[in-house]
Amino acid sequence: MLQLDVGDKNKMIKIFWVEDQSHWIEKFRPLLERTNFAVGAEQDLPAAASNRVEVFRFSEPALARIAQTEADDAPHIAILDASLNGNDDGGVAVSRALLKKWPALPVVFLSEHSGTGTEQKAFEEGVTQDFIAKHQRNIEGVLLWRMRALLRQSLQPLANKK
Repeated sequence: MLQLDVGDKNKMIKIFWVEDQSHWIEKFRPLLERTNFAVGAEQDLPAAASNRVEVFRFSEPALARIAQTEADDAPHIAILDASLNGNDDGGVAVSRALLKKWPALPVVFLSEHSGTGTEQKAFEEGVTQDFIAKHQRNIEGVLLWRMRALLRQSLQPLANKK
């Protein structure tokens, strides 16, 4: 089960990320590590803290990690590239495995294949909640806004149970 105290403004999250291109990893990793995703947070995490960003460059190691991870150690969100090393179904396969193990896990595709049959397939098969084009203005902001929205939706039921 996904757990995060949304009232804690310095709570770190676990991000499961599959991306095969180094330049995207270099661009987004520092941002993902430092961003405070807590509801209402207005600043980055304190200097001594960072989100746990687990990056996989191929679908096979990502699938192995999913299989090895205990059910109660779910990531808070997954970011997947749709096409991995030339395999147009790589991201879909990883998403299926993630959602089989953690059905409530928010999944975001961050891809160069926006507006294509790949995006359509991801939505029609129910393996993503969002699909973001990498090549757009303010991609960093767009990614963070959408991640915050998905985390707020997925974590809100936990806050309501308190």
